[in-house]
Amino acid sequence: MGRNVAPLSHLFFVDDSLVFTRANDIEAEDILDILESYELASGQKINLEKLEVSFSRDVSTNLQNMHQSRLTFAAVEGHDRYLGLPTYMGRSKKIVFQMIEDRVWKKIKGWKERFL
Repeated sequence: MGRNVAPLSHLFFVDDSLVFTRANDIEAEDILDILESYELASGQKINLEKLEVSFSRDVSTNLQNMHQSRLTFAAVEGHDRYLGLPTYMGRSKKIVFQMIEDRVWKKIKGWKERFL
């Protein structure tokens, strides 16, 4: 959650989802409504103990506490990687994606050694 992020959006992958919202009451309520709608439509129960919330640096501690208690999700500092890719990027994209470049070069080197 952040104060200056895009409107409610999502990334869904099989059994994992990332949802990005602004840190305000309306969007926090929207998240809860979406989860409830999913449960009603699918007949599946969402395990709220597995849900986590992460806040951007510009969200005050008071606002974080308010949203965490409203959503009842565990608060985490953030995830370094999701599906092998960085979840947060600073100004230097080169540093963030260096790990991917290193992995690609390692694969290429392995292929060259195997076919020589």
